[in-house]
Amino acid sequence: MSVLSYLEFFDSTVDAAAPAPEVVVALKLAGERIDLEVFGSLYEQALARIAAHLLELRRRALSAASSGASGVGPVTSVRTGDLAVSWAAPPTSSAPGDDPDRVWYSQTDHGREYLSIRDQIPFTPFLR
Repeated sequence: MSVLSYLEFFDSTVDAAAPAPEVVVALKLAGERIDLEVFGSLYEQALARIAAHLLELRRRALSAASSGASGVGPVTSVRTGDLAVSWAAPPTSSAPGDDPDRVWYSQTDHGREYLSIRDQIPFTPFLR
């Protein structure tokens, strides 16, 4: 299965046959965050989850910018009649040993799924 096929499965707005420019950029950015040798057979899934996370954060930011709201935390409510979406405040790292990446990825379902994949990788100082 290709990375684009995974991404299309995870994010219904993505067209694997004709990816939009923002999808290509998200995949490029995601590819700069992880290493094939470290993730092995889970690399494509992890890459697609990071790209989906980036795309979701981008959609939230664009939606928030058009409405004048903050769209950075997890979605807390959605209404379809006259469309209303609310976001919680973004999670913050409060303890000195907290992993800032874990906090950042926790903002979306895709990010949390990536963390689940990452947690399956044997301990590597580059991941923790």
